Amino acid sequence: MVLTQSTGNADGKEGHLRPFLTLTHTCSLPLFSYTALMKLHLLALTSFLIAACGNQPAADDSEFPSIRTDIPKVLEGARLVFGHADGVYLQEAGSKRPTLIVPGATWPRWSPDGSFIAYLKDKGVHRLILETGEHEKLADVGEPRTLVVSFDGKEVWFSDGSTVKAVHIGSKSVRKLAEDGQFLEIDAGPEGKTLLATVRRFGYRVKVFDLESGEVTDLGRGCSASFSPDGKTVTNNLDGHRFLALIDWRSGETLQKIPAPMDSKADNQFWSNHPDWIISMDESDGAILGHRVSDHQIWRLSTIPKGDRPDLWIPTP
Repeated sequence: MVLTQSTGNADGKEGHLRPFLTLTHTCSLPLFSYTALMKLHLLALTSFLIAACGNQPAADDSEFPSIRTDIPKVLEGARLVFGHADGVYLQEAGSKRPTLIVPGATWPRWSPDGSFIAYLKDKGVHRLILETGEHEKLADVGEPRTLVVSFDGKEVWFSDGSTVKAVHIGSKSVRKLAEDGQFLEIDAGPEGKTLLATVRRFGYRVKVFDLESGEVTDLGRGCSASFSPDGKTVTNNLDGHRFLALIDWRSGETLQKIPAPMDSKADNQFWSNHPDWIISMDESDGAILGHRVSDHQIWRLSTIPKGDRPDLWIPTP
């Protein structure tokens, strides 16, 4: 019996297959030895099947920056939303305390213009209009997991089990966008032509769905999938959550890797509406972090621990 595993590289791409365990069962093999080998075989097979975000060794600690607490000028006026055990919070960058704005809700995502926040609650897709404080239910969902607002702010895309759908905010009509394994994270590309997702099916895969042609591009194992604002680059969490790869999804080339903080790991990264800023969660305490793409510096943005699924909106000229 021969099992194989991918020799995937540090960029999350698949390499060739190589054997990693060979078992030969003959009549002369003692029963207890065969049983021990079978246990080893099952352990190796299980490890291979559940391999998810990042399977590479961490680099030297000198590559990882310390966390800063001052607020850079570009984030003045920026607003942060994130999930928490008791609901969705809103925080102005640099403010001392966040505000609980939707109790019991999860997965907040900004509209492109910053006028509303979409969220999941009670098996439904909702939005909060910030100017009026109005909460509006947009659609019912059987198996809700994740959502995102479309590039033009006219739709909210959401997962329902193994399907991604879109609900039109004005008409409340719902249409199907894509179908695959279990959709865990999604993002919408420019002009509504592409869908990016982390999909679970025998592990975690980052995929780009061309919604016009139906073509699917598999970028390999990983998670924390999100688009850059121009839709050309995608994020993929690698190396045991110590590095975030930025990948040109059309060529598959890794353009750079964004390090996690020193002595910690980062998860649930999501590219903001600004090309130089990515938001994440510090796995050590759940603090929300801002990563500057251009120089890899990191700022702590939230003032309470145990946040999750953050999104950052930055005013742009």
